[in-house]
Amino acid sequence: MSQVCSFFSKSVNPILFRAKLARKIENIQKEFNNVAEEMSKLNLNRSSVILKQDECGWRETSSSVLQSEIIGREENKSDIVKLLKQTHPNQNVSLIVVVVGMGGLGKTALAQLVYNAAKDQNLFQKYIWVCVSENFEVKTVLKKILESLKKDAGGDSLEALQQKLREALNGQNYMLVLDDVWNEDHLKWSDLRSIISRRCIRDGLR
Repeated sequence: MSQVCSFFSKSVNPILFRAKLARKIENIQKEFNNVAEEMSKLNLNRSSVILKQDECGWRETSSSVLQSEIIGREENKSDIVKLLKQTHPNQNVSLIVVVVGMGGLGKTALAQLVYNAAKDQNLFQKYIWVCVSENFEVKTVLKKILESLKKDAGGDSLEALQQKLREALNGQNYMLVLDDVWNEDHLKWSDLRSIISRRCIRDGLR
């Protein structure tokens, strides 16, 4: 639990948050490098120790949560909700909160608590939950966003999906949770961020 909890200070300082996140990612990378060295010594290859998604029983997540079964997340939840409240709905900015850590630490549970708390407090006009999983493609994520908004996700072109998203959001303030994210492809994330940014959504409707 401490690995997740450590990312959120009582003051929720964005600069401190980014610094802690950078250090955490660096430590995780070192751990991966150590594992790779051990694998090399044992003559193991990656495919022999890593299961494919369909072999390890991948489970899709949702925004539903049984709060009585979650312990030790109230302070973390309150810190993130406080951070969300600091972003004015009329600002053309997108606030991104990243929760990282090893599997089983409760990242999804924390996201569920924050998502439902934001909903209860009416912090946004639209709420979207998307379970990304390992197969990250921009068009697939956009289709899942549209499905979460109960909109037609048909169409193959990126431009068509982007236009549908603009129409569905209609310039409204929204909260988007991307859960179970594995892919670290910077270019794909940049493409997705440019499409779902509040400025892009609003400008596309003018």
